[in-house]
Amino acid sequence: MSSQPSACLDCQAEFGPKFKCINCNFCENSFCLKCSKLKSSLFNDIGKESSVLWHCSHCRIAMPTATRIMAKLSDMEIRMENLEKETNGCDKEMIRQVLNEMKFEEKEIEEKKLNIVIHQLKESEKKEEDLDTVLDILNGTLNLGIEVENVVRLGKMSEDRDKPRPVRFTVGDFDVKRKVLSRASGLKNNEKYSRVFITPDLTQVQRKEAFHLRQEKRRREKEGERNLAIRKGRIVKLPGRDHSYSASQGGRIFPPSQSGRGGGGGQ
Repeated sequence: MSSQPSACLDCQAEFGPKFKCINCNFCENSFCLKCSKLKSSLFNDIGKESSVLWHCSHCRIAMPTATRIMAKLSDMEIRMENLEKETNGCDKEMIRQVLNEMKFEEKEIEEKKLNIVIHQLKESEKKEEDLDTVLDILNGTLNLGIEVENVVRLGKMSEDRDKPRPVRFTVGDFDVKRKVLSRASGLKNNEKYSRVFITPDLTQVQRKEAFHLRQEKRRREKEGERNLAIRKGRIVKLPGRDHSYSASQGGRIFPPSQSGRGGGGGQ
């Protein structure tokens, strides 16, 4: 908990001796009680434990699995330290390897935190055309009015042009990233970019977790569940009526929602 004079990122209220703030462990911005959306008891106590990680709503949107990944890393680091104490230093190499993997994951998350990936964008003949297309999607179609950097195709070009490589680009800050990801669903109703979708740039660990989530979603849909979607690293059931019909009723079966495909970004 911080009491140093500053302002809440969302409401711009000034902090003071009696008006406290809480800091996001990921973007390190400060928020007041109201904008943190925490209960007052939790808001007051959360800063007392160094092992407790809190992420603001902006980071949860921009990096949907970051909270769980960071919590797992923190827990694993504590367990490894306890194991080393219990074994009097035995298996140090194994412990060192695990800790190095965790540190690499944290570093990769940091490096990718302002990256966004566009999938199913048709391969272009020139590199400059990718930049023009990305800007057309973001500013011409989604009306964001933003600037981007480091536009690049990921991976080697396939002989099958029907399977285009993902396009990665970087934005200026988390607020811009949040706006892009919040409006990305608008592409599905656009005639030109209906097959294109946008995701955060995920690490290998995050991509594996997202893959398992999609598999679980498909399994549950095959067993008859409907209105499922992947939101913030979890499978949730959306409200509303189920409008699909079985083949035995003479209707057509609607394909699963594309909301589950957003977890597979990255390289």
